[in-house]
Amino acid sequence: MVVSEIEYQIVLLFCIEEYFEPEMEDELSIIVPDVISEYNGSVLEMKVNRDYLYVHFRSSPDHSPSEVARGLALLTSARLINLHNGLKGYETVFRPDFCVKTGEKMGEYEIEDFMAIAKSRL
Repeated sequence: MVVSEIEYQIVLLFCIEEYFEPEMEDELSIIVPDVISEYNGSVLEMKVNRDYLYVHFRSSPDHSPSEVARGLALLTSARLINLHNGLKGYETVFRPDFCVKTGEKMGEYEIEDFMAIAKSRL
């Protein structure tokens, strides 16, 4: 059996909660699909709020899930920082921890558990 596409889910936690602005949701709705396409993927679902970015996407298995998560964090951060002067001192808009899952859709409780664990490490 040849696998041509795999579905992934990634959760990235923002470290800019105090600077998060409502228009960033619209900007991320353009930036994130563009970044995912650089990994031969397409976004199936996305949620954005001041605490986290959730992306459910389909991609070829050419890139590891952690590679996509790191690239998503790096490239999305660079583009968002370029759009907002208040973020110019930041290297990234995300915390270093991320959650990647394949298979069954990630529930809200799983995202909340991940957030609690990641924030307890600070």
